[in-house]
Amino acid sequence: ERARVAVAERLVADLVAYLASLEETRVEDPAGLVDEVRAWTATLDGPNPAVAALQARADQARGAVADARAQANARRAELATRSTELDATIAALEAGRSDGPPARHTRALEGQRGVPLWRCVDFVDAVPAHERAGWEAALEAAGLLDAHVVPGGGLRARDGELLLTPRSAPAASATLAAVLRPQRPPDASTSPEARVTDEDVAAALRSVAIRAGSGGEPDASTWVAADGRFRLGVATGAWSKPEASYVGEGAREVARRRRIAEARAELDAVHAERAEVEATLERLASRATRVRDEVAGLPSDRGLQGTTAALVAAERAVDDAAARRREAEAGVEAASAIAQERSAELQESAHALRLPSTTPELEALRDALDAYERRLAGLWHATELALLADRQRADAQDDSDRAAARRTEADGARRQRAEEFAAATTRHATLEGTIGADVREFRRRRTEVVAARTETEAQRERARQVESDARSHEAVAVERERTCLEQQAAAATERGDAIAALRRTVALGLLAVALPELQAPDASEAWAPAQAIALARAIEAELAGVAADDEAWKRVQDRLAQEFTVLQSALARHGHSAVGEPGDDGYAVSVEFGGRSSRVADLVERLRADTEARERLLSARERTIIENHLVTEVGANLADLVAAAEDQVRALNEELAARPTSTGMKLRVLWRPKRDGPAGLAEARRRLLQIADAWSEEDRQVISAFLQARIAAMRESDEAGTWYEHLEQALDYRAWHTFTVERYQNGGWRSAAGPASGGERVLAVSVPLFAAASSHYRTARLPHAARLVTLDEAFAGVDDDSRAKSLGLLHAFDLDVVMTSEREWGCYPEVPGLSIAHLSRVEGIPAVLVSLWAWNGHTRTRVERSTDGASSSEATAGGLWS
Repeated sequence: ERARVAVAERLVADLVAYLASLEETRVEDPAGLVDEVRAWTATLDGPNPAVAALQARADQARGAVADARAQANARRAELATRSTELDATIAALEAGRSDGPPARHTRALEGQRGVPLWRCVDFVDAVPAHERAGWEAALEAAGLLDAHVVPGGGLRARDGELLLTPRSAPAASATLAAVLRPQRPPDASTSPEARVTDEDVAAALRSVAIRAGSGGEPDASTWVAADGRFRLGVATGAWSKPEASYVGEGAREVARRRRIAEARAELDAVHAERAEVEATLERLASRATRVRDEVAGLPSDRGLQGTTAALVAAERAVDDAAARRREAEAGVEAASAIAQERSAELQESAHALRLPSTTPELEALRDALDAYERRLAGLWHATELALLADRQRADAQDDSDRAAARRTEADGARRQRAEEFAAATTRHATLEGTIGADVREFRRRRTEVVAARTETEAQRERARQVESDARSHEAVAVERERTCLEQQAAAATERGDAIAALRRTVALGLLAVALPELQAPDASEAWAPAQAIALARAIEAELAGVAADDEAWKRVQDRLAQEFTVLQSALARHGHSAVGEPGDDGYAVSVEFGGRSSRVADLVERLRADTEARERLLSARERTIIENHLVTEVGANLADLVAAAEDQVRALNEELAARPTSTGMKLRVLWRPKRDGPAGLAEARRRLLQIADAWSEEDRQVISAFLQARIAAMRESDEAGTWYEHLEQALDYRAWHTFTVERYQNGGWRSAAGPASGGERVLAVSVPLFAAASSHYRTARLPHAARLVTLDEAFAGVDDDSRAKSLGLLHAFDLDVVMTSEREWGCYPEVPGLSIAHLSRVEGIPAVLVSLWAWNGHTRTRVERSTDGASSSEATAGGLWS
């Protein structure tokens, strides 16, 4: 416990010194945090308060540094872009370029023949300097300053719109010719503007009236004044500027020098600010490093955790020892009680058996009993041996009697055999004396002949067997030789075919696609078997981990067909084509691209090189234009689509709310973002629901970042897809949302998938499908095309009131319905028109009667058939629902 207290006090002291040394992650109340840590060291309940507080403060510091760094990086990029623009502007201005007035936003920037008015005129010398700015401001505001003077004296806007013609010259005596005079541009003799003469410029000047002095407005449709006011048709207005900048070479030169000075001053300011931004980024990097070091320098509480664990273990050991001691004491007490009980029982038993009760006496008695038991066992064993000896003596006597009987029988048999032997000996001696020698010789020779014959037969049989085996071996050897020659020839042919197939594969470029790093011999020359074998072994080693079973082959074949279709579609959109040629060696695809046929691998390399070249040429300004296009056009289009979907869902819910069932049940459809939708969808969707023209710069940035993130995520998830497919999937706003159907009943909205009656379930399932069908048909290009929906056993289990409202809802959805029903006629006021075919039959008659009816929204009438089998014109009065 003392060791733990010492470690805790040392940890608190280290924490106090650590908190005092913090700079970036300094906590607001270090004394309070020290008190919390001191209280925590007593119990260690929960995480270390210092760790949580420092982590929270570090997160805040990192966030602040990251935000500042992002702002600095963005500002650095802006300054770099602005510096490049200023350098280009200064270079152009120093080269003598004089820019005209900025183009109006309502006009296109296409080229236009003729000369801009500001380039071919100059002020009359009598016009004072303070009025020149007013005249130029009026012309610029009216859109006449950058209008082009065309041959004949007309004035056209830059987009080709005709503003003034010489025939529309004002009746007023004072015209713009009194203020301005024609002045040929310095390069007029070598440019297309040479076709515009001074007479054309003078005619154009006479087409514009002026308001001189403080007089009234001229009686003309087009006029300008020295104070900056103007009139152009029905448009009037006024503007002012400090000095003239475009009319006259002198004014343009002064403006050019002023713009050079302003651009240089701005460039110096940009360079100074860039230096400040770089210094700021360095300071931010130092702050980030300091935050990381301060977080890493937090005093560790592992020592306190270890001493606390040791204290807990010691306390647990003491508790265990005390528990074992208590158990032992309890055992001693129990054993003493048992001993007392056993002693009492012993005294009682000894008294009852008249035996001693002391230990020495009992031991002496036990020894005496053991000796008695041993002697009794010896006596028993001797008795068993005596009985066994008696039984053996009786068995021996029986064996002796039987042996004597057998001896008597054997003596009689021996005497009989002796008599027979004597007779046989006499007969043998007689025969031996007469023919004994000849018989013995004959028997000997016959035995030799038989033995020789047997040996000869055996040798002949062995020779026949050897001959047969030799012939069999010869046939087998001949057949084996023929088979080996055939196999050798087949192997040589197969090897040649394999080498040729491998050469064709290399020639097709398939090997270069699969294993680009593998070096293969030249396919245009013949290969030696060693070269082909080495290449085949290298291919096998590289592709050892590739699955080659039937399932993998089928999967590759299916994917090959899909990928080839995608390739054809992608190329066809750009006027190119792809041709696939299946063969024994693979599926070779050639592409007609740029007027020549090439392999896919070569085309990929060409496209990769072209893409890299295009990306290198893509400047920062062009990237900005692309991002603006993504937000301005794509984002605005998505905003319109999302808003239209919201309006469609709102209109659908209004129709559903107007048609509750007889039990008071109502349905509504909710179109919400998915819970697992893309990141940032909620913020982007909130801005997409606004009017695109009202988007702020922050809104545009949020929408641009969201759309770019969707495109990047789609490209990462599907590397094999085309750009068109990536954009089509990434910008599909429908995949970001989900539809849910809710039912209002008993005073609240709940999911339509919950418990309900059969009719309610039918409506809850059918109505959203009708809405989906209506939404699908709404995209048809032909507004009067049939919007067909077929229903079998329509609205089974639904009451009449709900049927009528549901059929009216189908009319509100503008769907053309063909349905069958066991009892439904569909004649409700909510249905404006219906053609009915009623089928009836009679049991036992193999025919069906078809009667035609028509409903016009008020009455149902019978439609009679004409004589030619077709119904009359009244039969089509209802037609399909419209």
